[in-house]
Amino acid sequence: MERQFVYKNDYYINQAKDSITFTIQGFEPFISRCNSLSIIPALETTDLSDFFLTPKAFFVLKLTHGETLNVGDLKLSSEKVYDLLDRPEGLDRLVTDIEDLQKDKYFMGTYFGNLTK
Repeated sequence: MERQFVYKNDYYINQAKDSITFTIQGFEPFISRCNSLSIIPALETTDLSDFFLTPKAFFVLKLTHGETLNVGDLKLSSEKVYDLLDRPEGLDRLVTDIEDLQKDKYFMGTYFGNLTK
């Protein structure tokens, strides 16, 4: 028996599209600023969660190509390694702006909710 299309909820589909478009517009300035730094390859969709939730760890991972910094048997945290790195101009401001965005409850509820769907 061939499957038949029974119902299409256009309202829900349009609402989801609008929500995702709204999220893209909110993220676009940050993504453009990151790509303009030319210190890492262009962001991929899979990078977005780490980029927005843990920006310091994200940039340490990208700038060190995944290598960890150890002192003896101790592994330094990404936050500490970030502070030690010679960072390109504009990176600190971008990270600060992302961290400020995280403090916005609207970001956590709307933007990030759309990012993880």
